[in-house]
Amino acid sequence: MHKLTFLTVAVFLTSTASVAADSISTTATDPGNTCSVLDKNLPGNLFSIRKMGYLRKEKVVGDTDYCEHQAKDCNVHTMEFRGLTLIVLAKKKTHEASTLVATLSAPSWNLLGDVKVGQTLEFLEKHYGATIPRNVSPVVLKGECTPLTVWHANGRVTKLNLDCQACI
Repeated sequence: MHKLTFLTVAVFLTSTASVAADSISTTATDPGNTCSVLDKNLPGNLFSIRKMGYLRKEKVVGDTDYCEHQAKDCNVHTMEFRGLTLIVLAKKKTHEASTLVATLSAPSWNLLGDVKVGQTLEFLEKHYGATIPRNVSPVVLKGECTPLTVWHANGRVTKLNLDCQACI
């Protein structure tokens, strides 16, 4: 009887700990600042983004959420490169592009400034002012409104997802 009670309490504590740990507020740098770095490092038009590397797949859907009254003037492009997936909002006529979401899974894509796949968790902890639990992956670092999801293993970042559309 005592073993069953202990097991139930242990399962409850483990499940509540993981729920509390997957979203962590940042205190030093807001992930929204990382969106600004991403914007500076990516080309501003669709044609140049396509030339960044071998484009494995591109899916285009009409916009219904971002251009508001001009929805027929924009498309949302999901662009998959090796180790990088971008969701980009582009104007149909000018091909002007703005990144909504970036997912990086290879260290060769150095688009987020100091934040990189392959770096240590200690660096991210200093950069964002947050303690990242080693036993929980992924972890969401949340600033004022922009979440940065971090996957990690063995003390190193294995994948990053930056959702810059959260503040739009």
